[in-house]
Amino acid sequence: MGKIFLFIFVTLIPALIVACGGEATPTSGGIPSYQPSDANVPALHKTWQWERRVVLDSGQEERISDPTKYTLTFNPDGTYQFQADCNQGSGTYVADEKGAIHLQPGPVTLAECGPGSRYQDMMNMMQAVQDYRLEDNGAVLLMVWPAGGPEDYYR
Repeated sequence: MGKIFLFIFVTLIPALIVACGGEATPTSGGIPSYQPSDANVPALHKTWQWERRVVLDSGQEERISDPTKYTLTFNPDGTYQFQADCNQGSGTYVADEKGAIHLQPGPVTLAECGPGSRYQDMMNMMQAVQDYRLEDNGAVLLMVWPAGGPEDYYR
């Protein structure tokens, strides 16, 4: 399963981002390299801790037991870093003031963190998310999945 996830994460996501309006330049290996075209949304530029997930179709709310293990940092230069329990990684992103966001993965560790870990849920969010909203005067970052998927809240 890990190899399939890595294949999808590394090969299909860049194609989706390019199709959604990102910029790609060919690399020597023939795989497009994503270049962030606009990541300057100052309200995003900080480290966010994942606090909860709301599953929209059921209304179920799932709290994250230790938000300090699940962080997402957006930098002004269009890069991001994350900690997902025992895994970490980085990549590039583009975001606009209207709420669109696209994350392009870079290097990622893929360790099995153990029972109760939500690392795979966070990694899936970074693949799927297309929109964000800032709530509570910018204190809460809401990552919105497409097609009625869950909503992830960061503070």
